[in-house]
This record gives sequence, C-alpha cells and structure tokens, in this order.
Amino acid sequence: MKLSSRERFLIGVLFTLIIWAVALEVFIWPCRAGYQKSRELMESRKQEAAGMEFYLSHYDELEQKLNEWENLRNKEDFFYRNIDDTFMDRNLQAMAVRAGVSICRMSIGEAVLADFPYDTEMDDPEDSGKEAPGNGPAGGTVMESVITMEIECPDAKGVMTFSDEIYREQKSVLVSFLDVEAVYESGEGGQGTYQGMKGIMEVRYYYEEIG
Repeated sequence: MKLSSRERFLIGVLFTLIIWAVALEVFIWPCRAGYQKSRELMESRKQEAAGMEFYLSHYDELEQKLNEWENLRNKEDFFYRNIDDTFMDRNLQAMAVRAGVSICRMSIGEAVLADFPYDTEMDDPEDSGKEAPGNGPAGGTVMESVITMEIECPDAKGVMTFSDEIYREQKSVLVSFLDVEAVYESGEGGQGTYQGMKGIMEVRYYYEEIG
C-alpha cells in the first residue's frame, strides 16, 4: 500500500512525538528531578555552612563572656536572690522573644544546694565563735536550678543571640549545654526542605536563699 506524502508526514510527526515522549520519561524528567534535588541539597548545605561559620565566628566572643561570668561571680550583686520557677520561666521567655527563638518545651529541675565555691575572705568561725555563714556573698545559701529547653528558630544566629541575651544579664545564669542542629522536612522524591534550627539548650540559675 502506497502512502501519500501527507500520510508519511503525519507518521513521521507521530514517531517524533513518541521518541520525545520516551526521552522525556526516561532521560529528561529524571535528570531534571535529580538536578532539582541537587540544587535543594546545595541550598541546605549552604545553610549549614552559614550556621557553622556563625558559631565559629562567635566562639571567642562566647568564651570571653564565660570568662567575664567567672570574674563577676565574686561580686555581691551578681547572684539572684530568693527567685522561684516562675521568675526563671518568665526571664528566659523574655530573652527568647528578644532573640527570635521559640521555646517549645521547658523543664525546670528541683533546686539543689550548689557546689559553687565563693571566693571571699571570711573569718574562721572557730576563732570568732560565730556560726559559719552561708556559701553566698550575702551570707545566704547558694542554690542551683537546671532548666532544660527545647528550642527552635529560623537560623543559627537566633541560637547565638539567645545565648548572648543570657550572658548579657551579667547575673548568675549561664548556658551549660547546647545541642542544636538544622532540620529538614522530606518532600516528594526524598527532597529535603530546610525548616530552621531545633534542639536542646540547658541553662543553670544560681541564686541565694536569704532569710
């Protein structure tokens, strides 16, 4: 059967469409999906790298703040006095808001006697015949409360700002543990979307019980 030129043209177009459909299905779309996934992974790695650079750039600053904290420890007005769980909760919540950090969950441990040497010159109670004072600068008993928080924020800068807010208090509160990492939400095709930073921060309050 002899085909007309028009029929041959239409058959040629049909074969071309079939070839393109196969190419799209087998080669082009998978490659495009792989490219998109690689692009998203690259963006994720950039976010992680930016976070690490921020941590590293502020490491010396945080170390200096901790040293300042140690130096301030011997001042009489350094210690909080007669505070409770409500005060610590509200104090941390206020600092978190200023830093752009959300506290998802907070656990405040039972206050215990702090193993916290206070450097000051005191008379030997055996020599003076008086009762030994407490271990705090104002003669009270220094207590320790450990607060564990689950926090989240858009980026590493929020975590560092929160830590900075705590040390800016220049009072007897410090960050004792920090484990925060980038979070990704899995999408179609196993593609991960950056969701921000999330993790655990532990803070310790020291305060004097007086009276």
